[in-house]
Amino acid sequence: AALLFVERGARVVIADLKEDGGRETVELAGGADRAAFVRTDTTSVDDVAALMDAAVGAFGRVDALINNAAIIERFDRIEDEPVERFRRVIDINLNGLFICSKAAVPHLRAQGGGVIVNMSSMGAVGGANILAYSSAKAGVLALTRGLSQQLSADNIRVNAILPGLVETPMTIDGPAIARARREQLPVFRPEEMARAVAYAAEHEELTGALLQYLHTAEGPRFAMMEPWTWESLEL
Repeated sequence: AALLFVERGARVVIADLKEDGGRETVELAGGADRAAFVRTDTTSVDDVAALMDAAVGAFGRVDALINNAAIIERFDRIEDEPVERFRRVIDINLNGLFICSKAAVPHLRAQGGGVIVNMSSMGAVGGANILAYSSAKAGVLALTRGLSQQLSADNIRVNAILPGLVETPMTIDGPAIARARREQLPVFRPEEMARAVAYAAEHEELTGALLQYLHTAEGPRFAMMEPWTWESLEL
């Protein structure tokens, strides 16, 4: 997503715990004039505050926040799932999103508006062996809708994307990808997800939108989820 935003004229700040990947992305984006990397633990209030300061210091402003940090833990039985592992998933996948949004909003408000895009998942509807992940991703939907209402008067839009299965370093060795390969089921590539994020960020009519991103016979399509209503959207 960072590279796509750069292609479209944005300057980006990449936040991650993995320095090698972050710095490589900066090089691919064209160097320090177009991108910066800040090693960030998104569950740390201090780290996230430093991230926002670095973004403003490097490029003068914050226009958009993409909340994408996540982990997944799999347990077949609730009795086998350690409480501390459940808490860790909630902390990264939901609390970190709250911390980043809280830190970004004053910057967005001060410049007259902006957008927050939150990554949820089709797993938000529940998964037998991913209780913590599903719980966190469902919380992302509630936080998205609530923030969109709270911030609408400030011209700050907040949307969420619920993708199907995406091939990432987090999922590549998981059972879902293995099953998809066996059954020849469609799997999203990272560049497809980048286009979905750009859509949610750039379309100014969208706020509070919960956008399912699905494979269809015509290719990737959005289905916009409203209470009791579905509307098909094309990219």
